Amino acid sequence: MTAIKGTNVVAPVVPLDTTDVHPTHAAAYGLGGYRTVATNTDRDAIPTPRREEGMLVYVLGTGKTWRLGADLSTWTEYAGAVGATGPAGSAGPTGPAGSQGLAGPTGPSGSAGVAGATGPTGPAGTTTWAGITDKPSTFTPDLNGEVTFVGDNGTTGSINGGLAFFQTLGFANATSQTTAFTSTLKTKLDGIATGATANATDAQLRDRSTHTGTQAASTITGLAASATTDTTSATNITSGTLPAACLPATTVTAAAYGSASSVATFTVDAAGRLTAAGSTSIAIAASQVTSGTIAAARLPLSTTAQALAGTDTATALTPQAMHLARRGSGRAKFWELFTDFAIVNGSAPATGTDGCLFNGQSSGAGSSATVNTDTPASFSGRGTAGLIGLYTGTTSSGYAGYDSYNTVSTHRFDTGTTTFEGLIYIPTLATATDDYVLRIGYCQGNAISNDVMCFEYNRSNSANWVGLSGDNGGYSRVDTGVAVAATKWILLKIVFTSTSASFTVNNGSASTITSNIKANGQARLGCHIIKTAGTTSRGVVVDYVYYRHDFDTDRTFN
Repeated sequence: MTAIKGTNVVAPVVPLDTTDVHPTHAAAYGLGGYRTVATNTDRDAIPTPRREEGMLVYVLGTGKTWRLGADLSTWTEYAGAVGATGPAGSAGPTGPAGSQGLAGPTGPSGSAGVAGATGPTGPAGTTTWAGITDKPSTFTPDLNGEVTFVGDNGTTGSINGGLAFFQTLGFANATSQTTAFTSTLKTKLDGIATGATANATDAQLRDRSTHTGTQAASTITGLAASATTDTTSATNITSGTLPAACLPATTVTAAAYGSASSVATFTVDAAGRLTAAGSTSIAIAASQVTSGTIAAARLPLSTTAQALAGTDTATALTPQAMHLARRGSGRAKFWELFTDFAIVNGSAPATGTDGCLFNGQSSGAGSSATVNTDTPASFSGRGTAGLIGLYTGTTSSGYAGYDSYNTVSTHRFDTGTTTFEGLIYIPTLATATDDYVLRIGYCQGNAISNDVMCFEYNRSNSANWVGLSGDNGGYSRVDTGVAVAATKWILLKIVFTSTSASFTVNNGSASTITSNIKANGQARLGCHIIKTAGTTSRGVVVDYVYYRHDFDTDRTFN
């Protein structure tokens, strides 16, 4: 016997008596066995000397039991040992019969019985290859390697698998035999598509889309000549009429040519086609008229000038003239008037008694309002006959102007088209402190007249030139959009009839009035500046004025 080293125990470790409840040892300090720990960490902390393969540890935290492996480090969850099989219970009642199971395999055949006597031969039957049952899938060749067969269509033949000179494939109803079924023959058969030899339906045969390839027209008989002629070439067309869409285009533009004042011109090529078209104005020189009578309206205009200058013996000037345009003898088309304001005896015309066209007007206190001539030198040589200056004087209501009151008191502008043009110069613009109103055209006096057609500058209403038309106290105005400028020469123009009037400044865009136009009356020709505030004299200088009236119909006279 081998001695065991350690603390030897000669008797089991037991408590003092059966009532003693103290444990005999602490499992945590023993080797292997079964013990309880709080967590997996406590399980893994068991010292190696206390570990033993197969020891069990129960972890309170997870409620699982773990078994230690042979490497003394791997823990495997332990489900407990399987107990011994218990005794079988008593048999239960028989359940209902189940469904019939599958048939089992056929058992081996029994030994053959004794052959019976041969029966009589029955009549020959008829059938097809498909009707034969239990036929083998292959045929065993005879001793010569020959296999004979009967085809589905009743043909017969043989395949020889023996010597080379027996390797033939033949059919009883064939005219000749071929060599054995070679790879070349198989390749040919493989190249035939499935159903290639099946007949197509009539609809498919007639449908061109099911055909491929082309056939030269020259190989088809019975075609008309037109079927093989290129009709896209005009040289092949020998009869019929082309539609307009097929005609070649020319450089001529589709349009109407010629008018009341022009004639149409055309260029035609040798094939009768138009290659150019246009219009030429009708212009016939007087020398080309050799017969007939020319209408009076086509006669050249002639004018007669009437001098209206003053008769002062010291100076004989003709700056004012009226022209009467004539069409032949005894017919007048229009009249026109131009004046550059003559100097009469070194001063401006004061009244119509001087024989001048216009009558000067002025009124004021303090430094008197004046109508006088400004020498050309004062305005860099404007005009050769003279300028007329209109100045308000130093009263808040002074005015100055001229109009056709005495010598030509009225002018009717309801019988045609009237044109007014004037060139003026404004030294100083109106202000709220020294304000004034300026009118030029067909107007009169220091107050706006009932019948008027003129330009107006009224700063309190607009800083622009305004067109003004009045009929029996009813007025219409149009703002030209052109600002009144000082120290500049300004060209003002009015063209009007009994139904409309247009106003332009410095030949710019026209502004139009179509209401409150005197349709059957008259007005004076004039220019007026009227002071409305302040005591500083204000004025305007007029270089020239031009009037023209075109009659609706020619005037006749003896």
